Amino acid sequence: MVGERRMAVLRAIVQDYVQTSEPVGSKALLERHQLGVSAATVRNDMAALEDEGLISAPHTSAGRIPTDAGYRLLRARITGTALPPPAEADIEPDELLALIGALAGRGRVSDGSEPSQRRP
Repeated sequence: MVGERRMAVLRAIVQDYVQTSEPVGSKALLERHQLGVSAATVRNDMAALEDEGLISAPHTSAGRIPTDAGYRLLRARITGTALPPPAEADIEPDELLALIGALAGRGRVSDGSEPSQRRP
């Protein structure tokens, strides 16, 4: 079970990754988000999320990216629905951006590109 603080870290990783398409490190999370914890706590939470299979490292020195399981868990938490099985978990990038925007209270988050230019 993922606690609220780790969910905040996962949410921030997903939001940054969706916006930048780049792996997200603990330093970037602390600079862009008001997590209210130390860098060591963020790194520990990221290690726990990685152990749970919710984020992964594309290579050793990179930041972290969300996994399918991480996206599914965040979607379930945002919408207040049960966690869908992997086969039913497909989510369009626009839907994910709308969910993150709603959670952030901004109504919508955008990566600045046209929908047809976004990567699948």
